[in-house]
Amino acid sequence: SAAGGCVDCHGTDHEVIFANNGRVSAGTCAGCHPSQYAEFSLKDASGGYVNKHALGWTRMLAGARYQVMPEAERYEMCERCHNVGYVYDDGSVGKCDSCHTRHVFSADEAMEPVACGTCHMGPDHEQIDMWEKSKHGVVYTTEKERPGGDPGRAPTCVTCHQPEQENGPGKPLTHN
Repeated sequence: SAAGGCVDCHGTDHEVIFANNGRVSAGTCAGCHPSQYAEFSLKDASGGYVNKHALGWTRMLAGARYQVMPEAERYEMCERCHNVGYVYDDGSVGKCDSCHTRHVFSADEAMEPVACGTCHMGPDHEQIDMWEKSKHGVVYTTEKERPGGDPGRAPTCVTCHQPEQENGPGKPLTHN
């Protein structure tokens, strides 16, 4: 964690750390962030995930296009983004560092449009391109670059897709 040391998240068994390529399960993150994990992994009455990001990995694996894709192309073409819903051996779902970059895990950083744009971009998912060219994106970028600017006057991805109004004014944004 940002406040602790390596062992808080990675443990002490170097064989396990190397076998997992240093990856930490969402279940580990849930140990300190149970409400955020509960929001992300919320299921409906039928047992299906409510959060579309939590479905990312499972839906990708089931996709016919993915199944016929050469192994060498799978990471760049699909897994790099769909791993936001990765299912770990411990049964936990989600790759928290998809939005909260490793070792910092900043909420402010995760709320930046560029964080969303690492996956929501390109010819098949052009959301960040459309937002950047919209009035909202132009105002945000202009204000962000202007000394003393106020980028908060422009809506960003989280304004609509993770509104705090769901939890009440002044409460944290929801992961659902």
